[in-house]
Amino acid sequence: VKGGTFEMGTKTKHPVTLNDFFMAKHPLTFAEYDAFCEATGRELPSDIGWGRGKRPVIKVNWFDAVEYCNWRSELEKLKRVYTLNNKVATADWNANGYRLPTEAEWEYAAKGGVHSQGFIYAGSNYIEEVAWYKANSDGKTQPVGQKKANELGLYDLSGNVWEWCWDWYDEKYYNNSPTENPHGPANGDRRVLRGGSRGDNRGFCRASGRYWSDPDRRNDYLGFRVA
Repeated sequence: VKGGTFEMGTKTKHPVTLNDFFMAKHPLTFAEYDAFCEATGRELPSDIGWGRGKRPVIKVNWFDAVEYCNWRSELEKLKRVYTLNNKVATADWNANGYRLPTEAEWEYAAKGGVHSQGFIYAGSNYIEEVAWYKANSDGKTQPVGQKKANELGLYDLSGNVWEWCWDWYDEKYYNNSPTENPHGPANGDRRVLRGGSRGDNRGFCRASGRYWSDPDRRNDYLGFRVA
């Protein structure tokens, strides 16, 4: 994703400038996460009978996502980004390994980056073109990459699963963040989720839609994508 400047915030819109970064084309799939579980002896998360393979992984909490990122970094001989100590996570922003996107990166990518056409959802003003959501998902997640990609060639940013971001959730911070490469508040009790899910109405699936959760929570509408 080529870096650039965009308007972030809802109550107080302000320009935020980001450096270049890499972002996965789609949410992490069961196939990808299951490989991690098998390699590390972790229990496989439930798919609730919906199927695995190319469906986005669900039933993963924020810490599961961070541990996956570290494992994948080591697998590919990259420098791991995260250090976890008694559920306190610190990030080395100079490391070249896998990580969760920051909230600013996620929103910038969802809005199309330097190629943004100003769509409401990630890639379209018509939700049916780009998202699995309450009205069309049959109440379950769907295999990734079937809907139209956004301006950057990224899939499923709107709908399918909410995606964990690095940042702590803080409305005030979001509306008044630093203007260059913000990494979120220093602390908090809930982590940011972006994008909406297969069970949400269209309003939650907007490129600017936000939500939050306890980082320990695992359920059937939470997943993630790597940066």
